[in-house]
Amino acid sequence: MPTQAERARRIWNMLTIPGPERRKIFLKNVNEGKPVFTINGQEPIKLFSDFNNDHKARVELHLQQMLSITANEGNYEKGVDKALDHVDSLDGKENPDLLKYTLEVYLLENAKKLPVQKPSILVKEPELVVSSEHVLPRMRLEFATDTDEPKMDWFREDPLLNAHHTHWHQVYRDNQRDRHGEMFLYMHQQMIARYNTERIALELNEVNPYDDLHQPISIGYLAGPDGRLSLAIGGDRQPDAFVNPDLANGLLTQRERLSQAIDRGNFDINPAAPDSLREETRAASRLGWELESGYHNSGHGVIASINDGVMGATIFAIRDVVFWEWHKGIDNLGARWRQRLPAYNLGAESKPLRIRKSVDQQGKPFTPDLILSFLKDIPGIDEAGFNGEAVGNTAFGGNNWNTEFISGSLNFDNHGNQATIKYTDSLQTSMKSGTVKYRLNGQEKNYKYPYLAHEPFGYFLRLENKDLVQKQVTIRIFIVAEGKQEDRRMWIEMDKFLQELPPQSKVVAFRKDSEAAVIRKPAVLNPATENIDFDPTKIGDNNALCDCGWPYHLLVPRGTRAGMGFRIMMMVTDAAVDLVGPEPECGSLSFCGATSNLYPDKRPLGYPFNRKFNANGTAITNTIAATDNMGWRSITIKLV
Repeated sequence: MPTQAERARRIWNMLTIPGPERRKIFLKNVNEGKPVFTINGQEPIKLFSDFNNDHKARVELHLQQMLSITANEGNYEKGVDKALDHVDSLDGKENPDLLKYTLEVYLLENAKKLPVQKPSILVKEPELVVSSEHVLPRMRLEFATDTDEPKMDWFREDPLLNAHHTHWHQVYRDNQRDRHGEMFLYMHQQMIARYNTERIALELNEVNPYDDLHQPISIGYLAGPDGRLSLAIGGDRQPDAFVNPDLANGLLTQRERLSQAIDRGNFDINPAAPDSLREETRAASRLGWELESGYHNSGHGVIASINDGVMGATIFAIRDVVFWEWHKGIDNLGARWRQRLPAYNLGAESKPLRIRKSVDQQGKPFTPDLILSFLKDIPGIDEAGFNGEAVGNTAFGGNNWNTEFISGSLNFDNHGNQATIKYTDSLQTSMKSGTVKYRLNGQEKNYKYPYLAHEPFGYFLRLENKDLVQKQVTIRIFIVAEGKQEDRRMWIEMDKFLQELPPQSKVVAFRKDSEAAVIRKPAVLNPATENIDFDPTKIGDNNALCDCGWPYHLLVPRGTRAGMGFRIMMMVTDAAVDLVGPEPECGSLSFCGATSNLYPDKRPLGYPFNRKFNANGTAITNTIAATDNMGWRSITIKLV
């Protein structure tokens, strides 16, 4: 029987088989009439789409066979080996992309039992993530000549962002996980908020929804270079391409049905219900699941059918401009329902928690209880046993509790040693370059791709508990581009975590950016360094849910060379109201949930920005200023 390392190596090799070569073999077998896998006389799947319900059903068929083989063997390791044999037996007979997808889902189902190291997308599917910068002499069919859309290529084509999108859809491939539909709405809404924020930084208009499917899709998509997608998709989509009119009518009928259901109040809630928080999350899940399983998935398929294009699969759909236009329309439907919900009375929920308010040198709102520092400027940060809370209490607590720290440095006595800590009102980002390596037609290819990075930082948060009993609180941190703070849909979640407060205490909590609830863990600083080569020492602890989440290197919006203004907000709520279970050990809490059955936060995803702040739907600024447990400060983000 193979050793654990040999088994892990076998799985690594199965996931890194060059896609173009396997597709050629499979399509050759289909074209030559050789025996291939079919169900009830269906045609072989030439182009796999995980948005297609028939294709997803075939994934589930193979998956259940693998799980059954594993369970019935008696010995788990032998069962795994036989399940892998089953996949190998289908080589050349089943679509190779479908097989690879099924194997990844199998690893998800066995995440706690099967210790393996999963390869990066840069190794597993390198030909799918080559930058569009390499389309020959600017012969770019993907864009009309009068557009600046190529400015956003770096974001749409980021390798780990593409990996996040497809892995999320694997984790949430059916409606069995708690709050699936709500998570679908929220995760994609956050993607749109971030996309629009980057567009503002680049002086582009915010994305418009692609709702009228009888209108042409103005921006095309080119599959090149070197045919990197030519065997994964059908071909190029020219600018101003039209959707099939009959298919467009079908989608528009679905949209109208959903719009009418929202307007009729089919998803409304009773705010006076005994558990109104749970009622709202259930309603969001029902709406989200209806949107995803019907209108959303169908739309991907209909748009992809123009040329069997990238919209047909989660692995590369976000590369296409129309993906964001399509999802803006989906997000608008979710927002249409949320506008029907009663406004929050946030002031009533704030007691007895309080965040202090002030103004900075420019007269902008400022809370002295939120302090930012680059990790490189925190003394002892790299030493064993470093305690950020202890450093924070020593530097920013005690006699300095009422001091306002905006930007500068502080000399303090760090447990008998003189130390200096710097604090900042500006975060820093930079554009860096990585390399994609792959083989095509027997030749080695090397291409550069751009990616965003930021200077690692941490939060020091001053919190006071005046009660005689210990409290546990939930800290929520969001960011928004200056000028967009009144648009609740533009707020980007940065973090959400629990903090213990002893009785009658003043605490300076500390949180690294690499611990953020939105990112996959462990944090990957450089996409080109994570799981590029097989390493037997990395197979001891595999939980595939750890791979789920927003890429760490995209945590901070890019900003501008001159410095782009943002507001960063912190909100503190009572964990006794919020909490239903422990936070997950890994993976993104905010975007991927937990390994247990229940999502560990009773409140709706995106709270408090999931609803309007008052009956008029505006005045977020005034609400934050008047609400004790909310505070914000102005910062800039500089691209250096």
